[in-house]
Amino acid sequence: MIRIQPAKFIEHVASYVGDRSADEVIQELNERHQNYRLVEQDLSQRRVRLMGKLPEIEKAVAAVAMLLERREAGEDAKVDFQLSEQLYARARVRQPESVALWLGADVMLEFPLQEAAALLAKNLSNAKAQLASVLKDLELIKDFITTTEVSIARVYNFDLARRKRP
Repeated sequence: MIRIQPAKFIEHVASYVGDRSADEVIQELNERHQNYRLVEQDLSQRRVRLMGKLPEIEKAVAAVAMLLERREAGEDAKVDFQLSEQLYARARVRQPESVALWLGADVMLEFPLQEAAALLAKNLSNAKAQLASVLKDLELIKDFITTTEVSIARVYNFDLARRKRP
């Protein structure tokens, strides 16, 4: 959940502006609008990263589940694994007992299959929860942006009307 000052709809523009100039108020609202845009950009980048992570985690969950199935069935697992960018190798794994997982920051650890499955399931649920939170925050920040844009327009129109009065 993001922590940012919420945008408030300005119902009574005259009392909100008070004795300040409209330019000051619009400048203040523009700064707030710019901050909301920065937060929106950050949340959008987090959403893209999480959406890129989810398929990788799901693929790893499926691979570990397949290895567990083969081990329980007493069968060898035939797998293709990537050696480099466009080079793959095929291997037969007899009675798989463990799997190596990338943890990030160039760290790889070997886990027993059951532990790997549990860790990956936890990572998947955490990633989905984070994505849901980011999407909710994005929706909220977009509402803040819209409300601020409306406020800017209302203050501008108020100032025009005030200048037209004799």
